[in-house]
Amino acid sequence: SQVIYRYDDNRYLELKGFNCEGALWYHDTKRNIHKELVNGVYSTYQIFTGVYIHPSDKYILIPRWEPSAYKIS
Repeated sequence: SQVIYRYDDNRYLELKGFNCEGALWYHDTKRNIHKELVNGVYSTYQIFTGVYIHPSDKYILIPRWEPSAYKIS
C-alpha cells in the first residue's frame, strides 16, 4: 500500500494494490475515520494525477483517472 495523496496532516488517500491500481482508502486520523471507497475487487481505482482542490474539511471530491466524467452544473 502507498499514500497517494495527503490533504493535510490528518487526511490522506491510500492505495492498496499493484501497478498503481487497487482498493482506495480515505483516512482522517483526527476524526478516526478509515473508509474503503473503492474495494479493488469489482472495481479498481487508478491514480488521478491532476490537481486536487480542497478548500474545506467538510467534504472532498476524489476523481478517477478520467476526470471529465465529473460534470457539475
